[in-house]
Amino acid sequence: MTISARHAMPTNINISGPLKRLASGLLSRQAVWAYWIFNLALLVGLIIWVGLDGRFSQAARLLALVDPKGASNLDITQLPHTHYLSSRIQLLHLTIIAGFVSAGCIVIALFFGAHSNRRLRSWFAVMVALAAWLTFYETWPDLAWRAQALRVAPSLPAMEKVAQSLLKNWPNQDGVLPDVGPFNAYPIGKPRTLMMLKRSNPLHVSSIERGTENDLYFQLTGNNEGATLARLPQETEPLAYYSGLEGRYEPFRFQALGQNWFLVEFLYAPIVDGLNQRSLR
Repeated sequence: MTISARHAMPTNINISGPLKRLASGLLSRQAVWAYWIFNLALLVGLIIWVGLDGRFSQAARLLALVDPKGASNLDITQLPHTHYLSSRIQLLHLTIIAGFVSAGCIVIALFFGAHSNRRLRSWFAVMVALAAWLTFYETWPDLAWRAQALRVAPSLPAMEKVAQSLLKNWPNQDGVLPDVGPFNAYPIGKPRTLMMLKRSNPLHVSSIERGTENDLYFQLTGNNEGATLARLPQETEPLAYYSGLEGRYEPFRFQALGQNWFLVEFLYAPIVDGLNQRSLR
């Protein structure tokens, strides 16, 4: 005896009673529309989040260290500034789960939902939505980077003012910079690094490094933490430089902002016993 293809894959759930009414409600046309709206709203919300929040990248990279069972290979409580990272990681985790659940409901409706949810156009819509999610997954780092460049661009005139002041009179001891605040200078005697004592300064700068050829590197904090504004008089591409704190910075990626300024993401390699031990900054 053979089983016909028509009976091999039923298009209706074979249940009765309260469960049948519940399934019918969850797979109704109105419910599926709600799943679609919710799923697309999550995608749009993530795009906006990436564009506005400079700390999204840190949260996403740390979330990748959490295995599917929820156990973490990283003690987040031991990280600096966990008061904002932990909440972002949790929110991103919930967003991903909600996205998978809503997408799963949409796919189930393609097989067991109302007839209007099983038409060819529904399959086409699912393919388009899947392509949109995959595109976001592949391109969000570039989107975050370009958004960061747009956020820091308005601060360039104020940064240029500070840079000109430093080039004319680079400090040789601890002091106070106008528009930035108090700092400690390292190394003692011939400082190349100015460490800001207040992270909440007007320009959101955590440190200022001086390289060769009057290159200046402003390490950012706040919403743009992890990036560096580099002022290169020769307008050349950013190169590796040595910090006054005995470390080496290797450029990972950069973007020209104009007027000798570049937005740069560096890899920091602390020097230990004369050797470079690389770690992601």
